[in-house]
Amino acid sequence: GFLQAVRIGKWKAVRYGLNSSIELYDLEQDRSEAHNVAQKWPELVARVKNVFHEAHSEPSFNQWKMNSTDLKQ
Repeated sequence: GFLQAVRIGKWKAVRYGLNSSIELYDLEQDRSEAHNVAQKWPELVARVKNVFHEAHSEPSFNQWKMNSTDLKQ
C-alpha cells in the first residue's frame, strides 16, 4: 500500500494513503507512536502536508517501456 512518513526533529508524521489524514507523533514523549497529536499542532501538520505534496510524484511508466529487441540477449 501507499505510505509516506517524515521526521522533523522530535516529530514524526505518517500518512497511510494520498487521501488519508496525517498522523503526528512526538517521539520524545511517545516513542511507541501511540498518541496521535495532529489536532494539537495544525500548523505543523500543514507544513508536513506540503512536504508530502512536494515529495510525491506519479510514476512515469514510459521510462520502463521496452521493445522486443531489448529483451534479446
